[in-house]
Amino acid sequence: MRIPVGYRNGRVTSSAAGASSTLDVPALVAKYRSWGYHIVAVIGGRTNDVDVQQGDATKIMQALGFNGIEYTAPNEPGNLGKTLQDQVNLANMITAEGRALKPDFKIMGPVWAYYDRGQLGSFATSMGSKLGGLTFGPGVAAWNLTQCGAIHGHIKVAPDGTVYVPVKNCGDPPQAAVVVLAS
Repeated sequence: MRIPVGYRNGRVTSSAAGASSTLDVPALVAKYRSWGYHIVAVIGGRTNDVDVQQGDATKIMQALGFNGIEYTAPNEPGNLGKTLQDQVNLANMITAEGRALKPDFKIMGPVWAYYDRGQLGSFATSMGSKLGGLTFGPGVAAWNLTQCGAIHGHIKVAPDGTVYVPVKNCGDPPQAAVVVLAS
């Protein structure tokens, strides 16, 4: 279960655009854990997805812990004018804060990797061993624009590990998502 998480006004809450700053993310994570979900916490900022401040990741990880949860950096390069290097810098900061709490902490690969494969190799190279030794092969298109429309929404990962990328008008009859990785 992918949850955008931020540290706002002294609380761990959602960093999703338009989300209420009163959402109790630790309680939400506890509920998802009780249902057997694996959590991917996308560390976001105080007012948007990418304005993460020093210390925010520490507060988030202290509140959510490390059991059944992985952490990743904010949304894709280009979001609100952020470059790939900005994303690498944020991921490095999050990793340093995670390692201060848990010495073997590794940040998860970026959630945008499924739909922005062109930037993934550069991100992985820049992060090196901080990604937990993950390696990525060359990007492979899940579809082309003659087959499907553009992405709309966020990826979904089923409990069995199947990854769904939401696309518009894919196939005949049109489907709402494309499976890009099945376990």
